[in-house]
Order: sequence, then C-alpha cells, then structure tokens
Amino acid sequence: MNDNLMNSETWRACRILVVDDEKELCELLREFLAERGYEVETATDGISGLEAMERRIPDVVLLDMRMPGLSGLEVLQQIRARHLPVQVIIMTASATSELREQAVALGVAAYLLKPMNLDEMDREIIQGILKKHVLA
Repeated sequence: MNDNLMNSETWRACRILVVDDEKELCELLREFLAERGYEVETATDGISGLEAMERRIPDVVLLDMRMPGLSGLEVLQQIRARHLPVQVIIMTASATSELREQAVALGVAAYLLKPMNLDEMDREIIQGILKKHVLA
C-alpha cells in the first residue's frame, strides 16, 4: 500500500457529501465527520446532491435511499451514468433485499442500516477512501 495514502494531509483533503432529506441527520453527520478531519458538504435532496457533485466531486457520498424527488437509487444511477469517481455508501431505514441487490449491482461501497453505528460508518468511509485512491 502506498504510504502517502495514510498521511494526515490525505485524510484532511478527503471530501464527504451527505445526501439525506433529514436535515438533523445531515447536521449530526457533518459535525461527526468534520471532527474527524473530513471536509463535509450536505444536500437535502437528490437533485442538490447531484449539483454538489458537479461543482466538486467528493471522495465518498453517504446517500439516503428514500427521499422525495429523486430517490437514492436514482441518484446512484446518475452517479454511475456520469462515471463520477466516487465511492457511495448507502444509508437506509428500510432495507429490502431487492433494493440492496440493485444498489450492490451499481457498485456501492457499503450498505448501512439506520440508525447507524457512527464508528461502523467511519470505518466504511475509510475503506471507501482507500478503494478510491487504490483504484485511481
């Protein structure tokens, strides 16, 4: 593994986009992730999330599956159609095997159930960042 991937400058430079229609959850995740040194942006719907990705591509997207307007699955499909080099971690309170299979088929890095264990989410983010940098 490249030692440069693990230096503090690399982690500080990592960008996380949280896309969830629950504003309180977005703020909680923003604070939690910022305390860990990530640069965090939030969006409260799928369209705003895609617009944020057009302005600046994040390393990892934390994506809610059930949102008004564009669903998380539709956002994920747009991310893949646009060939954006991001790792996507799904967050959902309603896990169906069909939804999970669709997300996995679209190459999600992880699939987390709400309420989430923040330490588990942090581990998945680190794995997603490592995957992105190793695959780049």
